[in-house]
Parts: sequence; C-alpha cells; structure tokens
Amino acid sequence: MTVGREGYGNGIPFVTGRTSIGLKTFYQYNSFENWQANIQWDENNALTEWSSNGLRLFLTHDNTDFDLNPSKGYQFQVQYSKDFGWGDSLQSWDFLEFKYNQYFNLDTFSFTKQNVLALSLWTGYSFSWDNNKEIAPGIDVHRPPLGEGPRLGGFNRMRGYDNNRFSDKAVFYATAEYRAVINYNPLKNNSLIPVPVDWFQLAAFVEAGRVHNRYNFDLLSDMKYDVGISLRAMISQIPVRFDIAYGDEGTNMWAMVYQPFDF
Repeated sequence: MTVGREGYGNGIPFVTGRTSIGLKTFYQYNSFENWQANIQWDENNALTEWSSNGLRLFLTHDNTDFDLNPSKGYQFQVQYSKDFGWGDSLQSWDFLEFKYNQYFNLDTFSFTKQNVLALSLWTGYSFSWDNNKEIAPGIDVHRPPLGEGPRLGGFNRMRGYDNNRFSDKAVFYATAEYRAVINYNPLKNNSLIPVPVDWFQLAAFVEAGRVHNRYNFDLLSDMKYDVGISLRAMISQIPVRFDIAYGDEGTNMWAMVYQPFDF
C-alpha cells in the first residue's frame, strides 16, 4: 500500500510507502601507513592494505513523509552483506543487520515550526567472525573490514566516542533525538549567502549501545552511553549538522551532512 504525505522541506511533497528488494555489489580499499607505531607489527606481518568486495541482499521499507528530514512515519531495513573472498579481497566475511527508525510529529511552540521525536534502533551479527584466530596482529579471521560490520563510535552511532571505537561479532544500538526547527533564520533572505538556507534546527540526543562476541542478552547489559546537542541547517536542500557529544571517554565534535540515522 502506498500512502501520500507532505513533508516539511522547502514545501516539496513526497509520496511514501516505498518497499524495495534488491541485490547490489560493493568494493572497498583501505591502505594503512602508520602500522609501524604498533609494537605488535613488524615488516613481515604488517597489514598495509585491505580490499573487500561482495554482494548485499536487502529489503527496505520507507513510510516517512520527507526522506531528508522526516517528521512522521517509519523506515526499516534488513540487509545481508557477503564477501566471498574473491579477487583481491583480503578474506571472506559476512554481516546480517536490521535497522528501524520511527518519527513522531509533536506539537510546536511559539518559537518553532516543527518538533519531532526521532527514534532509531540498529542491531547485527557477523556469523563468519572468528575471535580465536588472527590473519594479522589484532585482525581476526573472517571479520568485516573497517567501516563495515558490528561497530560503534563516530558521526552516526555513539557520537561521544572515536570513529569505530568498538567492534565485535554482535552489536546493539538505540538512540532518541528531539529535533526542533526554529522560527528564527537570519540567513533566509540574506543576499550575502550564495546558497539558500531554508531553516535551522536544534537537536538533543541520547545514545546507548554495545558490541559483544555473542548475540545474546549480554548485549543489553553494561552498555555505553552518551548525550549530546546539535545545530543543523537545510542548505541547498541538504541537511548539514554540527554535533557535540559527551561519553565516558570524553567529548567529540562532528561536522557532517545528512541526519545521523543513516539508511
């Protein structure tokens, strides 16, 4: 079933209720230049590059009103990624993940145009990851490469921690954001600005998550937490954000495009 809704974003209506099933390819290449700093590595066993390629099978459903800045509705995705170890791939690996986002449109205040409660959940498991063997010092056999698989920390998930700070076979993550588009916009009709700035948004968020070597209820115990605030703007129909988040390892700041619930 397709449901039509009008989203808050430069007055452009979006038809939602889209479901997609597909198969896509991926290729990644990473090189490492600072391996000498790790005392576990030497010239004979250093991992200086990591290539990965494979397929992703996915099912996605989007029932939100505006994809760039949703105010109501939901999204979910189930995706399985597989590197078969072909070609120049360093090693084979896999990862099954599930994402769900929910948005609630709230009453506005005198100084806001839109108030939204945004919730997100992400969980996943790598069946292939072997914690008992290493292909190089610190790199387990059949684990996903950097930027893939069960990982937390960075500009989208657990923003109070360094990028990819935590990784293991299983992951659970949940967050809540309160987003308010404010009436005040000093750059709305400013001729000195070469690009249009449609609105400014203030956000406050809290995040919780954990990685573990097994997918069980331990994922919900001893979790990491952080809290933060964010200033966002719609510039040339692209959301731009500046996030500040605090966790038990310190404070991180992130300047990025698009809202943090990646999909």
